[in-house]
Amino acid sequence: MIHQVRLPMITHKRLRAVVVLQMRLLLYASSTMNPEKDECKDYLKKFKEYDGRSSDIVDWVWKAKSRKDPFIEFAKGASVREKQSLSVRLCHDAMLLLKLFSSSRPSNYLNNSLEPLKTKKSSWQYYGAEFLRQFYIELTEHTLPYYFFSENKSDNFARQEFLNEFLAANDHLHVCAICDDSGYYTISRKNVRSEIEHYFPKSIYPHLACHPYNLIPICHMCNAFVHRNVDPLDRKDGTRRRLCDIFLPYSKELGPGVRTYAKVELGQGGALAKFSELLSRDRTDLREKILAFKDVYDIPGRWNGRK
Repeated sequence: MIHQVRLPMITHKRLRAVVVLQMRLLLYASSTMNPEKDECKDYLKKFKEYDGRSSDIVDWVWKAKSRKDPFIEFAKGASVREKQSLSVRLCHDAMLLLKLFSSSRPSNYLNNSLEPLKTKKSSWQYYGAEFLRQFYIELTEHTLPYYFFSENKSDNFARQEFLNEFLAANDHLHVCAICDDSGYYTISRKNVRSEIEHYFPKSIYPHLACHPYNLIPICHMCNAFVHRNVDPLDRKDGTRRRLCDIFLPYSKELGPGVRTYAKVELGQGGALAKFSELLSRDRTDLREKILAFKDVYDIPGRWNGRK
């Protein structure tokens, strides 16, 4: 990111709990061809963290067709072996991204990549992806209920809480952290309004749709018109990048705003100057990271043509 962003502790706790819950539910659906409410409750009760909350959680899943139907269609759509293989892979990637930011992470974690989930409409994989994405819809359009969270007297968590916490933790930030070109939020009728970016697109990585290290408030241009569904791990030659090949949101390692500078070609005869490329400030080879940033957000190309 051009500007360093900080992840609020409460956001980390809330969304980490959501990601873990999603994976638990997906693993249950992988173990059966005919999911039942009471059986699902018993499955969650095996985990101490859901003491006294498993019934509320499972009732929430069954309460809405938008959640229940894809959950059931995923469960009955393939063999247990196929479903478990996929669920374990998605769980691995979601936990990998959490562990990357742990102080005790192995040094070779960044040599890993993430696996995209490409699905066909109405396939069992598609229904699994839709079930996971429903949690993000609840976060941004409704609310994630308090009983998702283990702390006593927890509150519901929704879009406004997410944005409020981000602004409080990043009170130094007044422009878009990605492009440094415009404001990224407004406050209207006491509510914060902002786009929420999925750095790893939820259309490709549904298991990261609610991931705390994948969501960043940014400007509309960056989110809707520039990034869209571009996968930061895809090179234009069709090969895949590793996590060490890209700048990661919320990373403690400084991003391009501190570690790079822009090469400027001065215009002649009153012509506008041109930003031609980003270059590394230090001896570390950031070429691949800079290229990935350019592929996703078209920086510094977007800065050209401005008066």
